[in-house]
Amino acid sequence: MKAPTLFKVNEPNVIYEIVDGETILLNLNSGYFFNLEGSGEIVWQYILETGNVKKAIQIMTSANRKIREMISSSVTEFVALLVNEKLLVPSDTVESSHGLQETEEKLKASAQNFSPPKMNKYADNQNVLFFSASYFIEEKGWPESIENTGLIGV
Repeated sequence: MKAPTLFKVNEPNVIYEIVDGETILLNLNSGYFFNLEGSGEIVWQYILETGNVKKAIQIMTSANRKIREMISSSVTEFVALLVNEKLLVPSDTVESSHGLQETEEKLKASAQNFSPPKMNKYADNQNVLFFSASYFIEEKGWPESIENTGLIGV
């Protein structure tokens, strides 16, 4: 059986946002939250936009052939971690690759100054309580500042 190369976010079980330049993911089923470092943020962005991990690896390895094996194995391992934590799930479809020039340029730049993608996992309840108090989750997305929900003064 061939390993999947197309993925999508495991919605609605996973929510994610970029806050102050940091990518934060929360698995609502497990209660764990994560942040991404190194090339992980741009790889995540490309997966969100296309679902195509194989293409992300091709773009990065073509931009830095000297370390293509390192890039390929690092990104593959990173995606395996995302799948293992049930943040991503296999998909049957690929999204359109039109209008992705900026993201593809960021992938290339990330490959030139390669820092392996990294995912940090947190289960610290204090931090989860902070997020719960600071943000309100609703249909229009996360995080929604509690100040914008009308709950202050209630």
